[in-house]
Amino acid sequence: MYRWIIISTAFWSTSFTAQIDSLVKISNQYAEIDHKQIAVNKRITKPLSQLGFPARKYNLFSSGELDFISDGLLRSSAKVIEINIGDPDKFFIPLYVMIGATSATNQKNWFENKLSAIEILNNKGGLFGIGIDGSSSVFKIGKNTEISVIYQFSGKSVNSVMLDTEENVSIFSKIIASGLRLDTKAWKNDQTDAPGNAWIKGCISYSINDKDSISNIFGPESASNFVGSNIEGGIDIQDFMAIKIGYYKYLNNQNMPIFQDGFYIFSADFNISQD
Repeated sequence: MYRWIIISTAFWSTSFTAQIDSLVKISNQYAEIDHKQIAVNKRITKPLSQLGFPARKYNLFSSGELDFISDGLLRSSAKVIEINIGDPDKFFIPLYVMIGATSATNQKNWFENKLSAIEILNNKGGLFGIGIDGSSSVFKIGKNTEISVIYQFSGKSVNSVMLDTEENVSIFSKIIASGLRLDTKAWKNDQTDAPGNAWIKGCISYSINDKDSISNIFGPESASNFVGSNIEGGIDIQDFMAIKIGYYKYLNNQNMPIFQDGFYIFSADFNISQD
């Protein structure tokens, strides 16, 4: 009798221990699964840049300008898209697309198609523009100052009026520009760590246009291709100010009054991108 009790007790003890071990194993499995699920959930909630995906390389409707142009012109423009194509650490193409509109606020003593002349000379002018606008550092002075070569290859649509029929027409003007730019640091009061810079640049531009279109707009005595120059300077301080002023002038076609005078542009930039 006692022997049977001892054997039964040993059997149930072994069975109970086995059940406990089984439960522990199952619990550990669920715990492991739960930990894996938590890990998965944590990974899912991380930003894309931490999951191995590349950071965003483009800006949609990233920024724009409000320009006050001499002779009573007001111009607004916006960058529809900015995108870099190529190797970020080596060579890439900085592509942009812009849209804009210009209106005359003062029509007194206004030359015929003066607006068109200004839009052709303005590197970023026009109703619609697409091109490459970049720079390459060539010399550094200390920690915060550098000199860069700037370049631009672009095309833009410019609205005009034909001299004979007074019909509205649109021409597509191509522009090549190159020059130098000096950048240094700028900041507000004692906020030296805040991003900001002051800059000045000068460049020469060459505009390529259809001869018949230019003849219809400015007259047969006008050259179809234009050489221009401009100098600009500005201050950009994050969350404080972004302004610039520039002077533009044609270097050829000086026999025509419409191309003889230069013009000034004062600009206030605005940022409309979201991170």
